Amino acid sequence: MNEPAPTPAETIPTVKYGMGRYSLFQGSLVITGWVQVMGAPITGVKLVLPDDQVFPLTLKTETGDEGSTRFSFDQRFELKTKASDLASGELVIDTQDQQQHKITNPGQPQGDGTHQALETFINAMQAQGKPGHLLEIGARARSSIARRHFAPKDWQYTGLDIMEGPNVDVTGDAHSLSRHFRKNTFDAVMSFSVFEHLLMPWKVAIELSKVMKTGGIGLVMTHQTWPLHEQPWDFWRFSDQAWHAIFNPATGFVIEQAVIGEQAFIVPRMCHPTNAFDEHYEGSLSSAVLFRKVGRSSVKWPVELDAVLPTAYPKGETVIDGKVTGVQSTE
Repeated sequence: MNEPAPTPAETIPTVKYGMGRYSLFQGSLVITGWVQVMGAPITGVKLVLPDDQVFPLTLKTETGDEGSTRFSFDQRFELKTKASDLASGELVIDTQDQQQHKITNPGQPQGDGTHQALETFINAMQAQGKPGHLLEIGARARSSIARRHFAPKDWQYTGLDIMEGPNVDVTGDAHSLSRHFRKNTFDAVMSFSVFEHLLMPWKVAIELSKVMKTGGIGLVMTHQTWPLHEQPWDFWRFSDQAWHAIFNPATGFVIEQAVIGEQAFIVPRMCHPTNAFDEHYEGSLSSAVLFRKVGRSSVKWPVELDAVLPTAYPKGETVIDGKVTGVQSTE
């Protein structure tokens, strides 16, 4: 008896894309980039927003990978929508085989240095080869965002925050870590969108050198450019070079990587000769540093916070144009 011929496995076309710009300002949307579907000719591409606004893109033919065809676009639309809707938009690609392929959140950073630093940090913890202890500074799950899962399997996780809340194991100030934890406790430390709110970040580095194990790795991700928020406790913005003033041999560390990412444009509300920035002057929203403890800190900073600024960290109030919105920060 003849066996039936095997059914060929269904080939799922590979979608490739690159975004140059996907931004909204004063009702003007600019979208540039390219798309490519391997093995399926493209017949159309459109941007679809959550409020059912659809914007067909005019495509220009280019040569892509392996000599195949890809399509680029560079367009501007005037529309009434919110940036939050734009962030939830989709690129919908129609192909000749009557299929649709969707790219969700097309503005998500691709190959961004700060996000790559996070990946390097996670890989470094996993490569340690034995269970460790991870500390997160600023662990409160605001907007339901918790990062406890970043700890590798069998690792212990401790979440520290200045305020009580979801995902917080220890309530305390990062400026006084050694009052909450024993020396040489942690194999890794991470912090996200917190260091801009630290009155004395160099003091936190000194405290980290006390509670981290020698050889331990740390990651801090924060802002290079960002609107003021959580005032009055919003103090700093960091370039990639600024980290060398905080994490250095004097404080007990070496920097393995310092980067800025998530490019942005800085636009003055009132343009005059000294701030007439052209669009080629780009800023960056994020800044990250990957560091490792190599020894004890030789620096002391015996200054208490309330001796410098006798105020409390705000409970989620955001100030815009001098007005308190009562809405928590979106970071």
